[in-house]
Amino acid sequence: MRKIVYLFLLFSLFLGAGGFLLHAFWKKNDAIYIAAGLFVGPFGEKGNRKIQPLCGYYLPDLFRPYHLRVKAPKSYKYDKLKDAKKIIIFDLISDHKLGSLSFQPPEKLSLFLWEPPSTVPENYDTNKHKLFSKIYTWNDDLVDNKKYFKFYYPSAVQMIPNPTPFAERKLCTLVARNKTSSHPHELYSEREKVICFFEKNAPEDFDFYGEGWAKKGYKTYKGAPVTKECLQRYKFNFAYENMHKIKGYITEKIFESFFYGCVPIYWGADNIESYIPANCFIDRRKFSSNEELFACLKSITAEEHAIYLENIRTFLKSEKAKLFMPETFIETFKDAAGVENHAYRIDNSN
Repeated sequence: MRKIVYLFLLFSLFLGAGGFLLHAFWKKNDAIYIAAGLFVGPFGEKGNRKIQPLCGYYLPDLFRPYHLRVKAPKSYKYDKLKDAKKIIIFDLISDHKLGSLSFQPPEKLSLFLWEPPSTVPENYDTNKHKLFSKIYTWNDDLVDNKKYFKFYYPSAVQMIPNPTPFAERKLCTLVARNKTSSHPHELYSEREKVICFFEKNAPEDFDFYGEGWAKKGYKTYKGAPVTKECLQRYKFNFAYENMHKIKGYITEKIFESFFYGCVPIYWGADNIESYIPANCFIDRRKFSSNEELFACLKSITAEEHAIYLENIRTFLKSEKAKLFMPETFIETFKDAAGVENHAYRIDNSN
C-alpha cells in the first residue's frame, strides 16, 4: 500500500512539473510593457492604463502586425510580467520598482533617458543603467551605438500656412513653467532674468505664459495656455532649454517656435548648429546681456524676419529635419521594442 501511495505521489509530482514546463514552453511573451516617469507617454502623466497615442500613433495598432500587445504594468514583480517581450521605461522609476525589475534578464529591458540632469538627475546614475541592455538618449556624449543609442525628440512639423504678419505681432514672448534646479547648468533662472528685464525696461514689448507663475506678481504674465498657439502673436520667442553646456539636447521648444512662424531666441545644446542651421534662430550665446539682445531684436526689420521664416521652412523640408519627425522616433521606439532594427545612429568618432 505504501509503495502505491509513493508511486502516486511521484506520478503527481511528475505531472505537476511537466505541466509547469509545458506552460512555460507554450506561454507567449507577446506583451510590450511601457512605464513612464515624468515623461507624458502613451499612458498619460499619472500612468493610467488607458492607452493614448504616442506621436500620433495608436500603439496597439502599431504593434498588432507583429502579434504584440501593449500594456502598462500593474506591478513590477517578476511573476506579473511573465508575458513580457520587452519592458520599456521612460525615465528611471523608483528604486523599489527597479529592484523588482532586476530579476528580469537585461535583454528584456530598454530605457529612454527623456529628461535632462537638471530635471531628473537620477536618470544619469550609471549603476542603475546596468539593468538595461539598451538605453536611448539625446546626449551625444553618451552615444556609443552599443549600449547607448541616439533618439531625437519628435517635435518637428511644418510651419503653419500664412503666419500672422510681422506688423501685427508684439515683439517677444516666453512660454515655460516656473521651475528651479540646483544643477550648475540649469537655464530656469535665465528665463526669469528675461522676465525681470522686460518687467523693468520694456513691459510693452513682452508677455509671458506658463504654469506656476501666478503668485509671482509679474505684470507681463498672461496665464497658462493649454496650447502654444499664443506664439503666433509674437515676432520672437525665448526658446531656452532646461539646461545648456550639453550636446544633443534639442527639445520641442525651438520647434514650437518654428511651427507658429515665431523666430526662436535659442539657448541650450552646445552643438545646435550641427542639427539646425544658424540662420533659423537667434543664438543667445552671442550676446553679453539681455540689454544687448533687446537692442538687436528691436532693430530687426520685417524683411529680415521674413528671411528667418524662409530659412526655417527650408530646414523643415530638409533631411536633417526628418531626424526630429515623429516617424523617426517611432522607428527608434520599435527598435526598443525589439521588432525593428532601424534606430537612428550618430557617428561619435570625431
